[in-house]
Amino acid sequence: MYASATDMLAYAVQTGDKRPLFLCEYSHAMGNGPGDLMDYWNVIYNNPQFIGGCIWEWTDHVAPDEDGNLCYGGDFGEETHDGNFCCDGLVFSDRSFKAGSLEAKYTYQPLDTDLENGVLTLTNRYDFTSFTDFDFTWELTADGKTLKSGKIKLDTKPHCTDTFSPDISDIDCEFGAYLNVYMKDKNGKEVAFTQHEMASAKEIKPGFGAAKISCDGEFAKITGDNFEHIFNMHYGYIENIGGALTSPMKLSVWRAPTDNDRGIKNKWFDENYNKQYNKVYDSRIEGNKIIVNGALATVSRMNFFKYTAEYTFFGDGRIDVVLDGEFDNTRTYLPRLGFEFTTAEKKFEYFGYGPCESYIDMHHGSKMGMYNSCAEDEYVNYIKPQEHGNHYNTKYMHIGRLKFVSQDRMEINVSEYSAEELTQKAHNFELEKNGFANVRVDYMVSGIGSGSCGPQLLEGYQMNHKNVHFAFSVFMDK
Repeated sequence: MYASATDMLAYAVQTGDKRPLFLCEYSHAMGNGPGDLMDYWNVIYNNPQFIGGCIWEWTDHVAPDEDGNLCYGGDFGEETHDGNFCCDGLVFSDRSFKAGSLEAKYTYQPLDTDLENGVLTLTNRYDFTSFTDFDFTWELTADGKTLKSGKIKLDTKPHCTDTFSPDISDIDCEFGAYLNVYMKDKNGKEVAFTQHEMASAKEIKPGFGAAKISCDGEFAKITGDNFEHIFNMHYGYIENIGGALTSPMKLSVWRAPTDNDRGIKNKWFDENYNKQYNKVYDSRIEGNKIIVNGALATVSRMNFFKYTAEYTFFGDGRIDVVLDGEFDNTRTYLPRLGFEFTTAEKKFEYFGYGPCESYIDMHHGSKMGMYNSCAEDEYVNYIKPQEHGNHYNTKYMHIGRLKFVSQDRMEINVSEYSAEELTQKAHNFELEKNGFANVRVDYMVSGIGSGSCGPQLLEGYQMNHKNVHFAFSVFMDK
């Protein structure tokens, strides 16, 4: 039980054992999770001797106290208990879904598709059921808007394939275009969906005109066409962007541990990642740029991330941010790496994986698209507070007067709770909002995995990149 997907593949290749193998447990659904399900099932689908496995387990087990608050082990004075290890379900205690539920649904779905040279191949993964009694549709979207759509009539037999050629020409997009395929039963319930990228984000056009930068002691003032930004030269960060921030935009690495970080979080605390600070060796102005050479370190520890951050300011208020750095990957991998700040505005729009939370190893149950949300709706009511609400592979976010755009990708998170609050509190009913939207714009957030009981997070999902390059632009509404 709890062999990693890598170990499973090695077993299949090295032993050549063709006997059926069933994993009595292989993935732990506790809290935010499970991640890495697709890694397991890519091995299972491609190696017929693997015949499946069990996720631990179906539902959270909780009990209400006299005030109706949902509680777990130790909350009733009992001496023998297992803490919140009873909150380990693929669904919440009221049987409602979470992102991990949708990830499992996607992983197990009976439809698989492949798109090559404009030809869509649809595979029936059922063992005994044909596709005759299901409805299939396709849609071509660009920047979240549907350009074309149609129906597909299939009678695909079990373990067989059919092909279809949708009309997917004439695509123009700013953030991304996708072909979505839906499989529904006769009652209109979605049984499966797949998505294929058709076109990626356009290259961000160069900025036009230079802002004026003047320095007075610790602070630099950036001015242009009816705006004013403030940069802190001492601490090396943006203090404010046109008055839209309620706290500075700082480089940081902490996120609240999830239940599935149980095996790594003590190492994060030992490294003092939750107490990191920023060392600035040099902060200088060159034309319309401010260049910062610095490092991230923790109390009683050596630097773990050396970086150069370049901020280019334009006359219309735009800011181009480029972060280049080197992580000491002999250290424990980082919870995340990126920028964080707070704003008074809590509503936002984004183009990325949604509408539920998504991570590098837990996004298959989500779709790339344009979504509207707010900090309140991003909250996920895990019994024990933890990291939640992330959106992987985001290309665009508009919050308040600010727009964040990345040609490659970024990860975003908007919450009513700070990472410190989510880290410190033991129960969801103890959480206190700080009155702002706590916003992250990240280079990378380490994945979820199922390490509360299973193996360590796969290396490819860890923020352990030795060399980091992260670029995004901030635009400001007038």
